[in-house]
Amino acid sequence: MLKQISRLVLVLSALLLIISCSTTKQSVQSKPSTTTNKNMDAMVMKKYMNTISPEELKERLYVFASNDFEGRRTGTRGQKRAAEFLSNFYFNNGLEGPIKDQANPYLQPIDFMESVTKGGSITLGENTYTLNKDYAVLNGIGSSNTSDVVFIGYGIQTEGYNDLEGLDLEGKAVVMLFGEPTTSEGDRLFEFSQQESFAEKMFSNLGISNMIVSTPNQMMFNAQFPYMKGSRARISLKEEDQDVAPFSTFFMSPEKVADMFGMSSDEFFKKIQDKVDAKEPSGGMFSAKHLTIELDKTDRNTVSHNVMGYIEGSDLKDELIVISSHYDHDGIKNGVIYPGADDDASGTMGVIEIAQAFSQAK
Repeated sequence: MLKQISRLVLVLSALLLIISCSTTKQSVQSKPSTTTNKNMDAMVMKKYMNTISPEELKERLYVFASNDFEGRRTGTRGQKRAAEFLSNFYFNNGLEGPIKDQANPYLQPIDFMESVTKGGSITLGENTYTLNKDYAVLNGIGSSNTSDVVFIGYGIQTEGYNDLEGLDLEGKAVVMLFGEPTTSEGDRLFEFSQQESFAEKMFSNLGISNMIVSTPNQMMFNAQFPYMKGSRARISLKEEDQDVAPFSTFFMSPEKVADMFGMSSDEFFKKIQDKVDAKEPSGGMFSAKHLTIELDKTDRNTVSHNVMGYIEGSDLKDELIVISSHYDHDGIKNGVIYPGADDDASGTMGVIEIAQAFSQAK
């Protein structure tokens, strides 16, 4: 940990170099620096660089990632404690808060919608798939429906390769593999990633009833599933503030997906790989009838906060340094606190150390 903090100090020190060449108005307006001026600049830089130390970073990190902050999940008591911690730090170090008409000027309130999955089931014929064992809910609209199900490969739609071409998806559930197609030798078919071409809203105008996302192999699913199944509560911007896909999205085991189409996972992936090796889209290869999905969820409004402060320019009054960071994390799942020490408490502590150095330098 100390080695990581020491590396962070070096990075922050490099950032402080930015301000060293504009320490005073006089240095900006003067002729090219003499050796004396360079030495003075170096002394000034070193002075404020030395306000950042591994000891301070560690001390604050151990507080911010402690159990008292309960993983800092958005909208929870722990997140509000973290916001108060940052606000107090900004105040004590002379930063201004931008929201002047409230008691705490450092907090910008943001309205969110929290959706909690209370239960659900997926069935196909005599096969029943169990919530948080065979699949997890990524995004649920709370519904019950029966439809046919169609495999759409990797969901890629680009010139010369369209997994959706010729498919009638109106009212159907779709199954899609996460990732991107690669040949048996590991060669990529495209220069772009699937994430650049895929978003739920791209499927909003197709009239699909549900989306089931799986992985190209069971090992990948097993690694990701413990995290996914803990996400029974999903927090997002309120629906009026965003484009919401009009269907539910699930993350399902590839073994169960293969079972859904009446084959083993080995047979399922062999057929897909043969298509990919031939550089042909795999959408539409498999289908099944009468998939029933039931999902019970509740929604409630919650409020979280951006935390920000600023430092006004001493000479350039129309310029500001704005200080903020991504400080919330995963909270408590299944009774376990996820402290997020490296993601993202360490980064947040680095940001406030920079803020302190900049404020003192001013």
